[in-house]
Amino acid sequence: MMINVQKNDFYPDLQTYLLKNKVEAEILDLHVPMKTAQAAADQLQVAIAQIIKSILLIYKKTKEQKEYVLVVLPGDASVDLQKLADLKGWNKNKISFANSDAVLQHTGFPAGGTPPIGHKEPLAVVMNKRLLDLDVGYAGGGKPEWLLKISPKEIQRLTCAQLL
Repeated sequence: MMINVQKNDFYPDLQTYLLKNKVEAEILDLHVPMKTAQAAADQLQVAIAQIIKSILLIYKKTKEQKEYVLVVLPGDASVDLQKLADLKGWNKNKISFANSDAVLQHTGFPAGGTPPIGHKEPLAVVMNKRLLDLDVGYAGGGKPEWLLKISPKEIQRLTCAQLL
């Protein structure tokens, strides 16, 4: 079921982003928040590897200078900070997970509903290469109860994601 998303001050208009960028994707309204990747997989009756997580990380270059990166990965995977550090040329010990306030501030979406595309501000994206084996996956759709049905190849096209 495709829904018509209304723009407001809290969330960017993901539907408009999809149309403007000619993205083959669909926003699904599950009517209940999906608190985990497993819950989303169970609700959709798909493998957890078809759920796409978007996790915002912070690299503290200096006390004042931070760099944000969105890591996009399958629901059955976790972020490997060492591999990310090696890819980006960073010190692993200076990488941390963004809190919910930072997620909202930098993506424009709440934690638990963050899509891999259409953010409030441009973000560097690193994507787990296993996702490219999928024809379709289900990512955050802008709210915890919405999912975005999308091809991981579209995510890479739109974000120019580095593969890990």
